[in-house]
This record gives sequence, C-alpha cells and structure tokens, in this order.
Amino acid sequence: MRAFTDIFIKHPVLALVVNLVIVLVGWRAATSLPVQQFPKLENSSVIITTLYYGASAETIRGFLTTPIERAVSQIAGVDVVESTSRAGSSNVTVRLKLNHDTTTALAEISARLQQVRSELPAEAEQPVVEIQRADRPYASFYISFNSKDRTVPQITDWLTREIQPRLATITGVQRVTVEGGRPLAMRVWIDRNKLTAVNLAPGDIHQALQRNNYLAAVGRTKGKEVEINLLANTDLRTSEEFSRLIVSERN
Repeated sequence: MRAFTDIFIKHPVLALVVNLVIVLVGWRAATSLPVQQFPKLENSSVIITTLYYGASAETIRGFLTTPIERAVSQIAGVDVVESTSRAGSSNVTVRLKLNHDTTTALAEISARLQQVRSELPAEAEQPVVEIQRADRPYASFYISFNSKDRTVPQITDWLTREIQPRLATITGVQRVTVEGGRPLAMRVWIDRNKLTAVNLAPGDIHQALQRNNYLAAVGRTKGKEVEINLLANTDLRTSEEFSRLIVSERN
C-alpha cells in the first residue's frame, strides 16, 4: 500500500492528472444521470354543508346527515365518509381515494344530492358542495369586525352581502366564511289558546307565512327610451308587518 502511494508522491503531475480524471468522470456521470419525475399524487375531499336553522342536532342527524351519507357513500372513488351534526347545520366530508378524478366525483355528488333533495326538509337550505385538496394546503386569515352603531345580526348581514363576495373574488382565495355571525331572522311565537279559539293549527300559520312572504317578478314596462322591471315586494320585514298578517279568512 505504501509503494502505491509513493508513486503519486514521487510523481505529483501524475497525481494531479488522476484527480482531474476522477473529477471529469464524476461530473460527466452526474450530468448524464436520468432524472425521473416525481409521481403525481392527488388527495382530495368533498365537503357538503347544509343549514337548517332552528333544528336540533338529532333532527339534523336524522333528516339531513343520514340521507346525504347514504347517497354519497355509493359513489365510485369514495374512500371514507365522515359527518358532523350540530344544531342548525350538517357537515359531511367525503374523502376520495388517492388520485381519483375530483371533477368526476364532484359531478356525481352534485347529481346524487339533487336526487335526494326531495327527501330533505323543505325548510333546509340548499346543500353547499366544495372541494378541499390535501396536496394544496392553504393558510387561514381572520379579519375581525365590530361596530358601535350596528348590532351583531346587522354586521353579519352586511358582511354576507358586501364583504364576503368581494373577498371571494381575490386571486388565490379559496374560501371565505363568516364565523360567529348571527343571521337576521324573525321568530314567531304562537299562542295556543288563541289558535284553539279560532279553530286553527300551527300549520295554518306556516302556510300563511309561505303564501305572503316572498318576492315575485311582475314583469316589465317599456317606453320609447326607458325599460323598467317591475317587482312585487311582498316579503315581510318588521314585527308589525308580521303581526298584521292574515292567517285565515272565512265567510
């Protein structure tokens, strides 16, 4: 071994040439190595959110979550179905299999939801479907709003109508939600004794609210230079308007 090293000690030029050869061979090998592309992995989930204001968690579970779970669990490409039932809202998370086409899954889930829509309560909101990609994490950003002149329901209504649509149009924003808000709502308290006295039921009040609390487009009128859309504003806005509502008319 010592005799082998003595050769390079006695001939430094030879040692330099050998080192250069090793460097050149290594550089050539490094540049000619085949580079394989990393495999494309797509792991996505579909989140279905359905609101039913005023309903308890048990009602949400039985009338919203269970029918939706039963409908989406039969779709091809579904790996796991998870759900959460709370008072007023149902959340169903459909986790897809690895590399399953999210566009196809979203179309199939939307079609299944349309099929079971008749089984859901009529008072429930339309299910909202969105895709969450695990391979594309996103950061959360919270903005707080407060006002001395507006109540919490008024702030919630303003954020929903004005701020939320504007933030959703910003490039790179995936989802905008209002947390901790209180949507505007009108509660009607029923006097059972008065209903019994006039031979009415709570269902009659519900039907009267549906008949008289809606927006309808009447049509349009045209002039030589002006065209105006006509709208029948028949929705009730204040407690006084609700108190003057005619539930039933007889004789």
